[in-house]
Amino acid sequence: MVISMAIESMSTALKKVRGLGSAHNGTGHFWHQRLTALVLIPLVLWFCFSVASLPSSDYVDITRWFSSVINSILAMLFIVIAIYHGQLGLQMVIQDYIHTTWTQVALMIFVQLLSVLASCLTIFIILKLYLSH
Repeated sequence: MVISMAIESMSTALKKVRGLGSAHNGTGHFWHQRLTALVLIPLVLWFCFSVASLPSSDYVDITRWFSSVINSILAMLFIVIAIYHGQLGLQMVIQDYIHTTWTQVALMIFVQLLSVLASCLTIFIILKLYLSH
């Protein structure tokens, strides 16, 4: 009886080691977060220098800045990648610190919906500024 219980507990651990538990997708998440961080480095530098080089921050100068195809595309890339990077970080925080399954699922859905909404809204605003000039 004791031997069969010990074998059952070992087989559960073995399933986790073989990737049948929740540990089978951590590496991809790790690399996505690192890759987005690397891509964000030049985009953040470009964005900071571009905004600092604006002559003033009135509506006309900003719409003129967004009327450039390069600025609009890079701004959209910057925002979408930054939101995705933030979503990945929040996903890790939720998985690490929220232990109730239904709360974890609800928060994950909320974060993903908020990320998609923020990305779509930002792209819409940038396209509207691009087309308004």
